[in-house]
Amino acid sequence: MNRGEGWRFAERGTRTAIPNEPSRASEMRGFVVDFLTRTEIPEHVADEVLMAVGEVVANSCRHGRAPKGIGEVSIRCGMRDSCIEIAITDDGPGFDAESVLETGVPDLLSSGGRGFFLMRQLMDRVEVDSSAAGTTVVLERKLPN
Repeated sequence: MNRGEGWRFAERGTRTAIPNEPSRASEMRGFVVDFLTRTEIPEHVADEVLMAVGEVVANSCRHGRAPKGIGEVSIRCGMRDSCIEIAITDDGPGFDAESVLETGVPDLLSSGGRGFFLMRQLMDRVEVDSSAAGTTVVLERKLPN
């Protein structure tokens, strides 16, 4: 289906759930790669979206695991207006998103803590909803005209 300035969107949205195991992180990213490939967006935009997604996936695998059992990561990819929207949800214990998002520029010498800063540099919108039931990170990127 063709829309707008020569963009071809293969579909409006797709979703999956993958067991939350670090060994499955490439499968999580691969699901998003498949979606981005079908939307035929510019390569530099797809690369930046995928870099932000990689940060969310790494955080989910590291911090967002269910207290008991493996749990899962749910990924939803979609198009809304002229924007790519990716939502990634884990069922881990959650965290204080406000304090993490307000930290500003991270310490470049620390062993971590740069993920949300990087996401915010690459995406037009980063929204985090975190509670004891899990965390959802929504990434949005407007497509160039």
